[in-house]
Amino acid sequence: MITFARCEYVDVSDVQLVNAPFWTLHFADCDGVKVSNISIATNMLVPNADGIDFTSCSNVIVSGCDIRSGDDALVITGYAHHYELPGFSNVRHASTNFIISNCNLQSASSAIRIGWMDQNDISNIQISNINITNSTRGINISVRDEGSVSNINISNVTIETKFRTGDWWGNGEPIQLSAVRGREHIKIGTIKNVRFKNISCTSENGILVYASNEGLIEDVIFDDVKLTIKAGLNSLSSGGNIDLRGTLRASEGLFESDLAGWYFNGVSKLRLKDCSLQWLQVDYPWFTHALKADNFNDVRISNFSGMANPYHAGMPPIAHGKGNGWLVD
Repeated sequence: MITFARCEYVDVSDVQLVNAPFWTLHFADCDGVKVSNISIATNMLVPNADGIDFTSCSNVIVSGCDIRSGDDALVITGYAHHYELPGFSNVRHASTNFIISNCNLQSASSAIRIGWMDQNDISNIQISNINITNSTRGINISVRDEGSVSNINISNVTIETKFRTGDWWGNGEPIQLSAVRGREHIKIGTIKNVRFKNISCTSENGILVYASNEGLIEDVIFDDVKLTIKAGLNSLSSGGNIDLRGTLRASEGLFESDLAGWYFNGVSKLRLKDCSLQWLQVDYPWFTHALKADNFNDVRISNFSGMANPYHAGMPPIAHGKGNGWLVD
């Protein structure tokens, strides 16, 4: 609906944008952007009807916004091209320095998406005081191309997610970090230095951190993150798989899997402190341990509270597969 491309010192405030059939508000290669007190409402059944997209922008402040979108509500990317915008190719500069606060977000995909098929790096993002409701996925941080994501701090967030019928990416995960190949013949970027603090999640699926190769996701901290997994109307038909779609190979995008409430694969230097899991009328067989890690390096868990899924009575709450450096206290 509205695009600002290669602009400096842009201020968008006190407007309402409705019924966009594609991206609603797009900032491309801009520097010095302020978005405040705006409301966006797209049809929740329309794919690609994003709320606000930032493509390789820097020095951005977003505050006091209400965004309800059929696709991702708030997006920070590092594309070197701009898809449907002509004339942009191989624009190489970082996407950096974001402050996002005091927003209400709803999305049929991800309420907040950082990264994905990016050529430019993304870094230095502060997110706080956010309400996420009625969303298919809460916070989604991913790499699929050569661009890396680093230095992310997310605090004071409430997240409510659920399964949706249809071909929406996301399976009710309140938080997902993933690093999987999306393009051939490139060195995949990394996700490093990500902090979650004081997060409350009520969801129909668990928290997932998944890297196809060790070292792609490193230095992740969860501090005072509370997770409640509940039964949903579509849980039986949609549960029991991992959704990483947007991958080079379809077999790595969506596949059947048992899941712990908190599941980590291929992660290095992971820290959990004062985190918890509660099952709310959930007895599906694919939910197993409260927390599990596979293919890890250097995991420290302190003061974790939670039991295995009631379907598997007697299963240990915390478990791990292959890895190095495991400490629970």
